[in-house]
Amino acid sequence: MKKDFRWEKIKLETKAVWAGETKSFPYSATQPPTINSVAYTYKNLDEWMAVAKGEKDGHIYGRNTNPT
Repeated sequence: MKKDFRWEKIKLETKAVWAGETKSFPYSATQPPTINSVAYTYKNLDEWMAVAKGEKDGHIYGRNTNPT
């Protein structure tokens, strides 16, 4: 069932949340997805390189080992 949507009857707070949204989200989601991410620090480049090569446990910011 299609709801009667009238922009002028929407409260300011709701308009603020949806401002700039011009199309629907994928899979009929009602909000944009939350993307959690983080950067990791290492003592020096050698330690970072060891983690990047898999020689030492740890995480590198990216799609492959980022646990977030």
